[in-house]
Amino acid sequence: MSDATDGREAPPASGGRPSDPVGREAPPASGDGPTPERRPDPADAAGRTVGRPAPQYGEYAPEGWVNPVEVERARGEREAAERRRAEADDQRRPVPVGRVGPPGRAPGRSRPGVPTSGRFGASAGDLLLTVLLLAFGFTTVVQQLFGISHTAATIADQIAARYTELAHPEALVPASALCAVVDLVLLIGTVWWSVARLRRRRVTFWVPLVGGAVAGAFSVVVYVVVLAHDPAYVTWMVTHSGL
Repeated sequence: MSDATDGREAPPASGGRPSDPVGREAPPASGDGPTPERRPDPADAAGRTVGRPAPQYGEYAPEGWVNPVEVERARGEREAAERRRAEADDQRRPVPVGRVGPPGRAPGRSRPGVPTSGRFGASAGDLLLTVLLLAFGFTTVVQQLFGISHTAATIADQIAARYTELAHPEALVPASALCAVVDLVLLIGTVWWSVARLRRRRVTFWVPLVGGAVAGAFSVVVYVVVLAHDPAYVTWMVTHSGL
């Protein structure tokens, strides 16, 4: 029986294009014609290279893609390293006098041997005693400055009661003025030195004592010189000393 009487269409010869059962033409075989243009994948707009498929589990990632988990971990490691380095620098940095430590620093990290109580002075007792001595010295100097004549008269009366009357008691007035001025200068120097030591938290109560001792020694020398030039006092001393 012939093919025409069979009712079926003979298959195409070798090299031909088979027909699509639904009426669409099958794509041409390799070498039979131009390759149809490939439509771009919509996912390529997300930053992947054109033609590269989206990564699946276990496959390679697109070019330029970074794992956000690794980024966070690296950032955390950098911050931890910076904190450790900052803490090490704080431990090596000396603590300034008068401060316990930088803000946020544990109290136990303060440098040992540095007193932390009070703002001035080695202790509260030292500060109180120093202030009292300076106040006493200030009062004494003010009285000398505003009572030079009274001071000279008081000294003349004491010498007359104990020894003899002076031939020139008025010589004690310039001597008292000189002592008052020198005492004022010594008081200013003593206050400056005391404040400097109090700020460094050193024992300071002895500084006003030294200033007062120097002022007293200077006054004694001045008055002795005045008495040594007074004829009545010199005569009395020669008579009673057996010379």
